[in-house]
Amino acid sequence: MVAISEQKLDQLFKNFRERKVIVLGDLMLDRYIEGTVQRISPEAPVPVVEVANEFVRLGGAANVVYNIRSLGAVPVPVGVVGTDSAGEEIIRLLQSLNIETDSVIIDSSRPTVMKTRIIANNQHVVRADWESRESMTKQIEARVVEEIEKHLRHADALIIEDYNKGLLSKSLIENVIRLALRSNKIITVDPKFDNFLAYQNVTVFKPNRKEIEAALGMHIDSHENLEQACQLLSEKLNTAYILITLGELGMFLYE
Repeated sequence: MVAISEQKLDQLFKNFRERKVIVLGDLMLDRYIEGTVQRISPEAPVPVVEVANEFVRLGGAANVVYNIRSLGAVPVPVGVVGTDSAGEEIIRLLQSLNIETDSVIIDSSRPTVMKTRIIANNQHVVRADWESRESMTKQIEARVVEEIEKHLRHADALIIEDYNKGLLSKSLIENVIRLALRSNKIITVDPKFDNFLAYQNVTVFKPNRKEIEAALGMHIDSHENLEQACQLLSEKLNTAYILITLGELGMFLYE
């Protein structure tokens, strides 16, 4: 286990302030409906939730944008929303944090990704998702590349947040990484399975254990085969660092 001193941690946070970080990925809205259950519906054997509270939060790549802003850096969100109230809410929430939204592209052909969670008596009862996993059009992809190019010169890093919601195709990933490498930028990736091995030559690759097991077809149950998996993945991706999240066991860094 590697420990970081409080002084070192404080210095890291100070160095991060005012850094410009591009966040490319699937922007989402998380909606929560909270209430209580006192009875079962006469229409079907399901609970009737008496709503007491409702609120929204930035989700997906938009949540990463929020976290970067909270740490004092300057995030630049690049993604797509639909022409709907959820898309408007994402833009409103970002702007309320003084985050520029000029690079959030509006696409009338698809809905904004929104996840609605209904919580009754402090129990998560059901989740409803609004989304399209269809690939973006070539026109939208071209606009995304334009936005990345526009901001790269003055950015310190590029974060790619992939949730398999249609934004990040293999060709878009390759184009964006090529541009960032040409500009000598730090590139970090939070991948999903569909494009797992498309993220070549990045700085930091951050899968979770389930994702790396699925991608490599192996079961990780010890420190030894965790290192073996990282070595194999590093050879496939040519990445500088691999950071695997392990749930309650913490994280594992391979370099």
